[in-house]
Formats: sequence, C-alpha cells, structure tokens
Amino acid sequence: MVFMAILIPVVMQGLSLANLASVFAERKRMAAFLAHGKLNEIVSTESWSFSSNRGDFSPEYAMYQWELLQSGWEQDNMQELTCVVTFQVQGKEHQIQLSTLVEDAP
Repeated sequence: MVFMAILIPVVMQGLSLANLASVFAERKRMAAFLAHGKLNEIVSTESWSFSSNRGDFSPEYAMYQWELLQSGWEQDNMQELTCVVTFQVQGKEHQIQLSTLVEDAP
C-alpha cells in the first residue's frame, strides 16, 4: 500500500508533464504554420510597407497573435521581414519567429 501511495503521484506527475509537452508541441506547430502563411501573404501582396503590422488569426485561431517586424539588410537593397507569432500554454506566453528577405521598395 505504501508503494502505491508513492507510485501514484509520480505517475500522475509524469502524465501531466507529457500532456503539457504535447499541448506545447501542437501549439508551436500551429504557430509556425500560421507564421508561414502570414509571411507568404505579406510577401506575395507586397503589403509590408503599407498594411497593419500586427493582428490575430480570428476567428479560427484567435489565441494566436502576430506581429511583423522590419529591419534593413546591410547588403544589397533588401529588407528583413520577421513574423512573430505569440501563443499561450497554461498561462505562459511563448512565441516563434519566422524571417525572410525581400527586395526593398524603390
């Protein structure tokens, strides 16, 4: 009986940790997918210089927010675009970043 009293909390902690890891992995995968799509949309429409630089993925993925960061590239006439997607797992905020280079507008 003492063995079970020790074993059950350890097993439950292990299951809880495994669940947290799977939720984090799934949300991170979805954030990367959404960042890729948003970055492709921004680059293909060439809207990085005149459209909003933040928002969310409402209504389907409202828990994910995005922000577009721009910085000059030292070589050639390029801009670095970085899409930062923020999401929460158990009350903690996490984010991923996906970047690409685009030709600077003349």
